[in-house]
This record gives sequence, structure tokens and C-alpha cells, in this order.
Amino acid sequence: MLSTQLASLPRSMDHLLRAVALLGILALAVIATPVAAQAAPTAPLPAIDCEEKRFLGAAAGCDGSVTPPRPIINPGEPVEVGQPPVSCTWAGRTIPCTSFAGSWNGKCYARVDQPQPPREDPIWAGREDGVVVTCTPYPCTIQVGDTIAECEGTESVWQAQPPVAAPIDEAALARAALAQLNLAPVTVGMAPRPNLADPNVLIGAPAYFWAEGGPPAIGPIGTTVTEQGITITLNATLDDVTYDTGDGSTRTCTRDEVATAPISMSLQGDPDCGHRWTTPGTYTLTATSNWTITWQGPTQNGTFDYDLENAIDVPVTDRPTNLTTNKGP
Repeated sequence: MLSTQLASLPRSMDHLLRAVALLGILALAVIATPVAAQAAPTAPLPAIDCEEKRFLGAAAGCDGSVTPPRPIINPGEPVEVGQPPVSCTWAGRTIPCTSFAGSWNGKCYARVDQPQPPREDPIWAGREDGVVVTCTPYPCTIQVGDTIAECEGTESVWQAQPPVAAPIDEAALARAALAQLNLAPVTVGMAPRPNLADPNVLIGAPAYFWAEGGPPAIGPIGTTVTEQGITITLNATLDDVTYDTGDGSTRTCTRDEVATAPISMSLQGDPDCGHRWTTPGTYTLTATSNWTITWQGPTQNGTFDYDLENAIDVPVTDRPTNLTTNKGP
């Protein structure tokens, strides 16, 4: 009997040791689990597509010049509004510092409510100073369909000082409005007209240049546009055209010289606006039309230069030309 018990002792001890080892492993797992969870890297937050947001404070990261992003201001909470920056941004893009919704304060366009709510309105929170403004997120000023009042995220808030209107750069508005003039580069008129398949521009012979389209193509061209509630009048006039003939030469021709095609042209002529190539080959003739833009705003006016280019290929040949007639003896 005793021998049987002694014989079974190692087997029991083996089971016991295995049980202890298993408990130890479980204990380590329990202890290590929080540490592993703490050390495990967290998944990055999904990128916020502010283009799809209908209002400014719907998600962090959609604010303008505020870092870190702030939540939407609740009614009754003060809003600090300083001098708007010269450059205003929202979601990484440059936006107007003023709009019909007010002045940009880094979070929204703020505009003083007219009339002001009665003093017993909870938005005042017992205050006797300050003003109540409508805070309009940027997307609400560009979306189509809803009115500003219905746009989600637009709300009235109290602030200590009225919003400060950013100065409007009328010159910048004029440059932005230039696209509506639909200016086009001067189309090169040339005689002989270049023929890539059968070159007809001869070395040493004059080529005549002008602007195709005549006076309508060289201005004055005018338009009136309205940007950010500001009306700007623009007028564009061609000053001259600079021709780069591709052989190291340039020629600047006045507005009058390019206004129409020459009345007479000959191989012996000396064009007011033209060129003589001296080596055969194919050259790129680039015409840079130099415009002066005159603009007038409500309180400012000015001018700026604007250049446009047009280019054509000109094959020049040295093929012999028979300029004589056969005569009898």
C-alpha cells in the first residue's frame, strides 16, 4: 500500500507543478493585458472632409485660423473678436475676410444683430454691455438651397465688442475679377503665312506681323463686376506686342503698328513690324501681348500690367526663287 502511494507521488507532483505553472501564466496574462492595451498604438482618427461639411464647427479641424480647433460657441458664451487678419483661412483655404454675413473672426463671419434682442433675453445672461452677433460658418455663405438663417451651425452669440470689419483690398478684388474680362492673347497675323508642309518664308526676305482681329481684339475691353459686395469697373488696353523670333532677336511693335495688316507688302519692303530670318530652319515665333488694366472701385483705383502669350512655328527656307523672266536674243 505504502509503495503504491509512493509510486503515485511523482505523478501527483507533476500534475501539481503543471497546475501552478498554468496559474502563473494566467496571472501574467492578466497583469500584462492593461500594459499591452496601454502600449498598443491607437488607430489614427479618420481625416475630416471639410468640403462635405455644411457648417463650420461640425468636427474638429474645420476651423479657420484657430489652433487648436474650438467647438461651436454656445449662446451666452462670450466670443473674443479682434482685428481680423489680413489673410483669412478656413480648412486650409484662403477665404474672403468679409462677406454679406459679416467679418471673419477665425471661426465664423460675425455680424451685429439688428435689432438687438431685448435685455431679458437669456443670451445676455444679465449683462448690460456688449452686443449680440450672428455667427455664420463659412460654408453657409457659399452653399445653395438653404437660407443663412436655416443653415446648420449659424447662431446668435454675445460678445464684448462689435466685430471689426477687415479693410477691403479693392486692388486684389480687381485682379481677381480680371478673369471675367476673358482677355485672350493676340493671335499672330503674319505674311507670308507660315506653311509647315511647304515652307514659303525665305531667308533674308521680310515677314510682316500684326494682330489678327483688328481693334476688337486689342481693346479697350471693359466690364463691371461685383465681388464681396464691391463693384469694380475694369478696362483693358493693349499697349504693344513683343515678338520673340526664336533666333535670338526680339521686336516690340506698338499698338498702332499691329492694329491692322499692312496695306502693301513686298520682298523689298521694310516692315514697320516684322523680321528677316537669315538661316533656314523652323523657328518658334512668340508674341507677348502687353496689356494695361485700369480699374475703379468705390474708394480706390489704379492700374496694373497683364501679359499674355501666343506662339506659332515658322519654317524658313533657302530654296531658290526665280525672279526673272526668259527673254529672247
